[in-house]
Amino acid sequence: ALMVFFPKVTKVIPAPLVSIVILTVITVAAGIAVPTVGDKGELPSSLPVPGLPDVPFTMDTLTTIAPYAFAMALVGLMESLMTAKLVDDITDTHSSKTRESIGQGIANIVTGFFGGMGG
Repeated sequence: ALMVFFPKVTKVIPAPLVSIVILTVITVAAGIAVPTVGDKGELPSSLPVPGLPDVPFTMDTLTTIAPYAFAMALVGLMESLMTAKLVDDITDTHSSKTRESIGQGIANIVTGFFGGMGG
């Protein structure tokens, strides 16, 4: 209800922020147990160490992983290029789509060495 009616009162403070603050106060005051990230497991206190995954590098593994990797790369690249075009149109500037694509590819490869997920 806050998300719908609060913007009619004022637009100075965003309705989602007001909702978060009010619900946080109610939760703390009522002592409601809310699951947190810490409940799911311990957060690492150090940066990840780069390494290769412990996956056998065989043709069977490659044929299993390749279609999904290609699809994820294509979706990420399309999203990035559409966003770049939109920003170019809004700002009346020109960006290098080739540099954008190369940068995203390098970042996704490096992310994989640290156990992250490309995007």
